Amino acid sequence: MDDVESIAYITMNICVDTDAKVSNIKLVEDKTTYANDTFIEYIRTKLQTVQFKENSDLKNTCFDVSVRFINRKYKEKKLKEDDCSACEKFKEGEFRYGAEEFKDIKVVRKRNIQKEIRKDNVSVFKITWVSNCSYILTYKKTSHPKRKHLVDDEIYVEIIDVLNDDSYVCKITASFTSGIDYGIFKKIKE
Repeated sequence: MDDVESIAYITMNICVDTDAKVSNIKLVEDKTTYANDTFIEYIRTKLQTVQFKENSDLKNTCFDVSVRFINRKYKEKKLKEDDCSACEKFKEGEFRYGAEEFKDIKVVRKRNIQKEIRKDNVSVFKITWVSNCSYILTYKKTSHPKRKHLVDDEIYVEIIDVLNDDSYVCKITASFTSGIDYGIFKKIKE
């Protein structure tokens, strides 16, 4: 998307009626950073036409759905070796995810350990810096029952841009899923 500086998010609360049809959609403003109202309305209108299967577990429920928009410049972007020295400051400290849906997770890095702390669970990773601008996270422990199978799996993270607010944009691939994801992490404490 060209109207996004780096990465932006839309979160909508979707309600499904007894006929498994979307009955109500509301923008969750405190979890939305994307500002193109015309496109937001377009997405809302498209979602309003969704009809789930008759036996769907989503009948008579409401849930949040987030959509991420990434500036197309990040598709092929890489930091030059000379620019990787700017990433040195991200090797230790306390961070937050840029995605609104993960804002309640505190990320703490110290030496070769990264902990992701959420009120109901903690995940511990070994962090191996491959270069100043890329690292591998290896799952070591998690208290989240649905993630126990990920222990010893790896997540490869490449920092592809350093922003002026102590944040970085990264490209993420994992051994346990296909595809590429993108994210923003903001350093909030040394």
